[in-house]
Amino acid sequence: MSKICTTCNIDKPLEDFNKCKAFNDGRAYMCRSCIKEYSEAVGKQKYAARRVEFPRRAWAMGSYQGHRKRGYEILFSREELEALADETNNCKICNVKLNWLPGKERTWPDSPTLDRIDSGKLMELRGIQILCHFCNRTKGERTMAEFIQYCACVVEDFG
Repeated sequence: MSKICTTCNIDKPLEDFNKCKAFNDGRAYMCRSCIKEYSEAVGKQKYAARRVEFPRRAWAMGSYQGHRKRGYEILFSREELEALADETNNCKICNVKLNWLPGKERTWPDSPTLDRIDSGKLMELRGIQILCHFCNRTKGERTMAEFIQYCACVVEDFG
């Protein structure tokens, strides 16, 4: 037996439809592939809306997961990182106001980034800070002490 999906209008075998007692034939009106597409689209819309509504939470979650994937050992929770983000409005180095709103696949100079003060693989809450993208890129893999020395050399040579 077969049934026509009300979304894609394709005649498909009943096995392609989820069981649903609410309908006479005992199957849902949308096929599984259409349900999957619909769920993914709605999920992306909800995710985008949450990123705009709670940008610091979204940033903390993305930053936390990204560092975990890159092999860092993290000794604080995502909630603690979110609390740090909630109390951070400006870059700790240049004092520029951080832009917490999500961008579209582009990082702006005033976008917040997570900096490892000592640039090690072990991340503790007291060993991180939130910087603007521009300052974090300039600091690179230097420790904070090395970065301060670097800045002093730049001022000495060009200041």
